[in-house]
Amino acid sequence: AALRSLHNNYMALPVLFMMISSHFPFTYGLDAGWVVLAGIILVGAAIRHWFNLRGQGEANAWLLPAAAVGLLALVFLTLPPGGTEAPARPVTFEEGVAVIQVRCAVCHSASPTQPGFTSPPKGVVFDTPELVVGQAARIRAMAVDTQVMPPANITAMTDEERAVLAAWLDQYTDG
Repeated sequence: AALRSLHNNYMALPVLFMMISSHFPFTYGLDAGWVVLAGIILVGAAIRHWFNLRGQGEANAWLLPAAAVGLLALVFLTLPPGGTEAPARPVTFEEGVAVIQVRCAVCHSASPTQPGFTSPPKGVVFDTPELVVGQAARIRAMAVDTQVMPPANITAMTDEERAVLAAWLDQYTDG
């Protein structure tokens, strides 16, 4: 039983992180989300192995630096992609709101129409232009900069729509 307990503890940190991170789409919102998951498991197991060796009185000088390098590699892998190309023409207020209504408000509404949603995620609602403008910084971070919203791109937001949204945010908000 002690050996099984020792082996099970290698997955404790990665499993805890995975349980918590499912609430934050930026963790796995990439096309290579499985690479992030594998990296988290390996880094977490390496850190735990270092603690196990230390508890047995064995020193291991390379394990923590290797885990740190792995963690840095994950950070660079998950950096936001380069910016979206701005449209050649100015974007009207209505165009930006239309993108939000079609691609975002199906979930982020007081009455979501997207199957599987009974309430707006994190209580964020885009039912009126004023509510959208109030969330401009979050919209930019999630839909334009990191492109993790919509999750798994379930509403099929295009790069052109992201560019319109970025231009709209630049023109009409402080976000």
